[in-house]
Amino acid sequence: MEDVPLKEHIESRISSLEKATELARQQLEKRLEGMNEVRAQLKEQTSNFISRAEYDSKHERLLTEIRDLRESRAELQGKASQKSLNLTLGVAIISLVIALIGLVVIIIMK
Repeated sequence: MEDVPLKEHIESRISSLEKATELARQQLEKRLEGMNEVRAQLKEQTSNFISRAEYDSKHERLLTEIRDLRESRAELQGKASQKSLNLTLGVAIISLVIALIGLVVIIIMK
């Protein structure tokens, strides 16, 4: 083996440690930059999220509108049923009038 003076050996080791430390620092900085980018993206993404209070408010409004639409539909169906009843009643009255006229004509003709 070569005999290396102690001072050179220590300086060589210190130099190697400094290089390793610098390399580790650079790698750490790269990782931290990547993490900062991810953090910035998450922050931007969450700024576009709707708040819970706003969601609850809009959700309640939608539920109310759905309930109103269901009531309106039921009311319209009820009106349609009433129209059918009125139409049937009208046809029955007209039929009754025609029958009565026919009966009167038969009685008068006798």
